[in-house]
Amino acid sequence: KHYIILLIDGGHLCTCLFIIHRGLVCAHFFHVIINSNVAKFNIGLIAKQWYKESIHDQEI
Repeated sequence: KHYIILLIDGGHLCTCLFIIHRGLVCAHFFHVIINSNVAKFNIGLIAKQWYKESIHDQEI
């Protein structure tokens, strides 16, 4: 059983530590996003290496 900790700054931490060890968002967090109005997905959760083009340099 894993727990998701939602931080005040909008970040999160799962007790599986997948995002720390692998750099990817875990399935536990996606489950929380689907079933919660509080948790939000942020594009910053995706590592730059996965982008075809760098969107961090573009204005949104």
